[in-house]
Amino acid sequence: EGDLQGLKQGDLLRLHFNFDKIKKERVMSARVVWKRIDNDRKEQAGLEFVSQKAVYQYLLSHAIA
Repeated sequence: EGDLQGLKQGDLLRLHFNFDKIKKERVMSARVVWKRIDNDRKEQAGLEFVSQKAVYQYLLSHAIA
């Protein structure tokens, strides 16, 4: 939820998670599954976590030779 201007369904994202209690950071990839604006005009998006293999396949299929 937030300012999602420019974000569209199908976009791939790289997400950084900081876990302060255990002093660790994790990086995961996700795909935007849906995007909407609720009654309070807040933008929301649903994400699906994807494997690195899926990211590489997406990049290869969208590469311009």
